[in-house]
Amino acid sequence: MRYMVFPLIQEHGQWNIKDEVLSDVWNQMVSEKRAHKVFYNGYITSVFDFINFLKTGGVLPILIGNNETKKLCHIAWICDYGGGHACLHHCALGQFKRGAAQTILEYYSQFKDPTTGCSLFETLIGITPENNEAAIRVAKLMGFKLLSPPVPKLCNDVYTGKQVGGVISYYEYKRNGKGDKLWAAAVEAQHTR
Repeated sequence: MRYMVFPLIQEHGQWNIKDEVLSDVWNQMVSEKRAHKVFYNGYITSVFDFINFLKTGGVLPILIGNNETKKLCHIAWICDYGGGHACLHHCALGQFKRGAAQTILEYYSQFKDPTTGCSLFETLIGITPENNEAAIRVAKLMGFKLLSPPVPKLCNDVYTGKQVGGVISYYEYKRNGKGDKLWAAAVEAQHTR
């Protein structure tokens, strides 16, 4: 496998990825002028904010490493998940690599509900400011479907001082027949409780 996934997890009170590594990721995002594009709302503005955010409960971050170059090439996280859906956020480190992005999608497709065996995420959702054309192109390259037109003034871009339209996109996992039946059974069980 060309790309390797490093999930950020806490075990026995210790984080498996050092803050120095996360700091390096933030600094690279800043130097490549991507941090303000990813965190356009201004909520994350410093390395301290970034590291604390990634360690927040309900955020499931991963780093993607390139086995050939031995360098990190992508960061991603999902949050706001439930009901089979999750919001996906990601940022390439260096040049965008489609294989790294595909690895992200494959990784999150493997999350299972331990009680039912069903996939936890059937759909990943993205919201991208319409003025971030590069990110919209990446969403298309990753196989996301874009809803049109953008939702007017959905995104508050503090760096431009404007409220801009938000492009809603989604990636729907294709499951085999057995998984679809398990998912349908889990949804039905949830509605009958």
